[in-house]
Amino acid sequence: MKKRGCPNVKLVGTKLCVGNYILNSTKDRAFVQLHKLCMMEDFTHLCAGLNVERVIQKGLLHENHLSLTEKSTSQYAMVHNRNKFLVALTLLFLQFFVQFLRTSALSAQPAGDTFQGIPIRPEYRCSLYRSSDYSYPQSVEPKISIHQGGFFSPYSMRCFTSYRQTDIEHIVARSEAHDSGLCAAPAGVRREFAQDLLNLTHAAPRLNRYEKRAYDAAEWLPANNRCWYAHTIIAVKRKYQLSMDRNEAKALRRVLQDCPNPEIQQPKCASQ
Repeated sequence: MKKRGCPNVKLVGTKLCVGNYILNSTKDRAFVQLHKLCMMEDFTHLCAGLNVERVIQKGLLHENHLSLTEKSTSQYAMVHNRNKFLVALTLLFLQFFVQFLRTSALSAQPAGDTFQGIPIRPEYRCSLYRSSDYSYPQSVEPKISIHQGGFFSPYSMRCFTSYRQTDIEHIVARSEAHDSGLCAAPAGVRREFAQDLLNLTHAAPRLNRYEKRAYDAAEWLPANNRCWYAHTIIAVKRKYQLSMDRNEAKALRRVLQDCPNPEIQQPKCASQ
């Protein structure tokens, strides 16, 4: 601690000038305590040139050792914690209020507003989407071929000779299903959906990742097997009690109007 003329309370680099003393942060507890005080939003004005005697008179410092009083520290802590609690409570209230408004809007849908037994309502993400919640093993690929009758893509009618040529494709995309009702489903139901052969097929990586992506039927339809595609979407959404928005329902209705055969059509190479 070095003597130096300094009538005010000021921070000078890593040192604190208090009265006639320069307090070193590594040697003097007073510096650490007063530095913490200066960093507190409610007390920053005390470090902006107030006279030392005035600071001491306010009861924030003991004259003997220039340390914070227990009373001032506890008072600040109480006010600070109370403010944090009020902010957290307000945010929680707003979260529940927004949820209430959204739920009210969904419940305001006219009774019987469905398509093929599927509720029609806007997509809504009621919880964070994580692809890890919808995991599936690569070992499911051979089962897809057996289930659909061959190692091919019903979208492009292309046959494959290696699993390195394909992606596992979810007909109703995982994120789309999440926003259509699975966001509120248990973890086990999400995993069941992700591995359900009813909703799985093969697709070339480019088609799966850059063309279909996570689109619904209003945004993307395959060039082939549209009847099968539409019927599969309906079956999957019924099974997992999912909803669809109005645009998707309109797109599927148009497909079904000219849909003589809902069975999957296979390319010639699939039977070879």
